[in-house]
Amino acid sequence: MKKEKKEAKKLKEGDEVIFVLSGRPITEKVTVESIDKKGGFAMLSNRVKVARTLGPDNTYPRLDGQKGDVLPLTEEHEKAYLAYKAYFSIKRNMEFLDKEIRNLKDDAKALDFMIEFDKKLTKIINKYLKEQ
Repeated sequence: MKKEKKEAKKLKEGDEVIFVLSGRPITEKVTVESIDKKGGFAMLSNRVKVARTLGPDNTYPRLDGQKGDVLPLTEEHEKAYLAYKAYFSIKRNMEFLDKEIRNLKDDAKALDFMIEFDKKLTKIINKYLKEQ
């Protein structure tokens, strides 16, 4: 039974994994581009070589000796990856919003936009941040 479980976690071409580079804010979803069955490794789309089977720490060990983790694509890991992406998207959108609001003209259309946008933003903040 354990042998079957281990086989199910063996990387195949086209599988997706989460690549996390420790020490730097880099997390990405990558795919397995090729498999070397004799060497027992997989080449990822970001050119990192990893073992095809999970190690004892539940990651695919990197074979180049560099830092970073290659995580199997599970619900938990994918949720953490999506949250990571959302954080930087929100940050980028807030910077864009700040820049755009500073460049608004003082005409009636801009004032109406700010009033309407404030109502919507306040509603979102109240819904997601003040209820915690």
